[in-house]
Amino acid sequence: MADQHPPRDEALIATLREAWVSTRMEKDKTLLALATGGIGLLTTLSTTVGPASKTELALYVVAGLSFGIAVVVAVMIFDRNSVHIEHVLNNAATEDKPLKWMDRTLLASFLLGLILTGAMAFTSGRAHLRKADKVSNESKEGAAPEQRSLNGIGAIGNAGASLNGVGKLGQGSGGAGTNTGQGSGSGGGTQEGDKK
Repeated sequence: MADQHPPRDEALIATLREAWVSTRMEKDKTLLALATGGIGLLTTLSTTVGPASKTELALYVVAGLSFGIAVVVAVMIFDRNSVHIEHVLNNAATEDKPLKWMDRTLLASFLLGLILTGAMAFTSGRAHLRKADKVSNESKEGAAPEQRSLNGIGAIGNAGASLNGVGKLGQGSGGAGTNTGQGSGSGGGTQEGDKK
């Protein structure tokens, strides 16, 4: 006696079909959003950090093209999906080979852009680490920038006669009167000005 399959619940099948279509469409929507975000990330990185070498520039360009292809193909998939649904409803076709090709292209171009962005982040980080090591090595070889900018400050104490008498500046007019014997004619000139 052959096993009989239980009767299929048409409502359940319809729900599963709808869930399947939603899942497939959600994947395409997610890849479209992530590819668009990848283009924004590359634009931000190129304006703030910028490529440090020709290799990084090539990575920027190819990653941007990959994300751009992913965006264009995702939009084409949405358009092709509606055509395919019409064909299925009219019992004209059950498979669409160009749609399969587009799905694979979307995923491949997105993954390529993602891998290249990761490689670019790695090379950029390595270049910045090398630059930081170079700066620290240069500062170790000579005096530190703070020491170079204050180099010669110790000679101020040896200035001698050029700063002799600097302590009298804060003594006021009484100090100037006691110095009348040292000046030749300038002290007298100031006194005459005071009398007038």
